[in-house]
Amino acid sequence: PSNAQISKGKKLFQQQEFRAALEAFKDDLERPTNQPIALAGIARIYADSRYPGKDLSQAYMFASRALREYQQLSSADKKNVQNRGESQVSLSKLQSDFLQRGYQNALDIHTLDVYNSFLKSFETASAAQRKEITIKRDAIAYQNAKAINTYDAMKTLWDNCGSSMELYSSKSYKQLQKDLLGCYVAENGWQLYPRIETLYPNNLYVRDNDKAYEFLTA
Repeated sequence: PSNAQISKGKKLFQQQEFRAALEAFKDDLERPTNQPIALAGIARIYADSRYPGKDLSQAYMFASRALREYQQLSSADKKNVQNRGESQVSLSKLQSDFLQRGYQNALDIHTLDVYNSFLKSFETASAAQRKEITIKRDAIAYQNAKAINTYDAMKTLWDNCGSSMELYSSKSYKQLQKDLLGCYVAENGWQLYPRIETLYPNNLYVRDNDKAYEFLTA
């Protein structure tokens, strides 16, 4: 029967047999009308705190896939899925719930890796959420670069976060330009200073004569 594996997966999930439930849901992904339901089942497993492999980014990804698969169905097939407990509303809510949980989880853990993962994985995050996560990510990345305090560390920060720091954190962005130049000069000496003009022509302390003088005489 077309519902057999899904019914089995739901029962195993209720029994907290998570790995067996995952396999049951995955075995039912071939029929189009089963895909949204099976993918939603997989998503709920990855979001369950009792599952050792809990991963909110995976939960969100499978919920998003479930929603996309549902949206591609014919009207008749959508009705079939609705009669079995899932719909545009329920799947959209599932995706939104996992997004909110992933957002709060990133704020709670507050690490560079988790912030980067959120920005990469949670595609429907709001502009406000992405901005807040980006600002916090950039602040940690800057702290890490300052702790290393080498030109390579500052260059990596500039390459990875410079554009977002310019957009959201003007004070830190200005200081980064000074730190980048300072580390370069400290490691290469003043004789190679002209090369920085080629590497970073838009650096505030390169293109602005007053700022360059401020840096040179500090």
